[in-house]
Amino acid sequence: MNTFNKRSLEQLSTLHPDLILILMEANKSIRIDYDITEGYRSLEKQQEYYRAGKSSVLRGKHNEKPSLAVDLFIQSLQYAYDVRYLCYLAGYLIATADALLKEGKITQRLKWGGNFDLDKVLIDDQKLKDLPHFELVDK
Repeated sequence: MNTFNKRSLEQLSTLHPDLILILMEANKSIRIDYDITEGYRSLEKQQEYYRAGKSSVLRGKHNEKPSLAVDLFIQSLQYAYDVRYLCYLAGYLIATADALLKEGKITQRLKWGGNFDLDKVLIDDQKLKDLPHFELVDK
């Protein structure tokens, strides 16, 4: 079971209800600890990230209120952005989202920054690799 820290709970409150439900449901049984780096981000901050090469868009899903995107990291400093752990987290969250969607509890699918094109080929074929990033997309 995962428990969010204070900063993560503050970020959680900026998220779309579907993202909140996915994260809270996954937290009931996931076996790694992770936190939220960022949910909503201002347009100014987004444009700063774009200019610095940290984002490929001038306006994105983080800029919506509530945020349609979230960035996560593994709590262990040694593994905070470790590919293996982020792949595990992504699989867990996507499976949770798929189950919630099938049950009619959420209305959108979850997409991961390690498979932006949704072709089921992870990481290697991605132009943009943003493994901490998750976003909602229409069914």
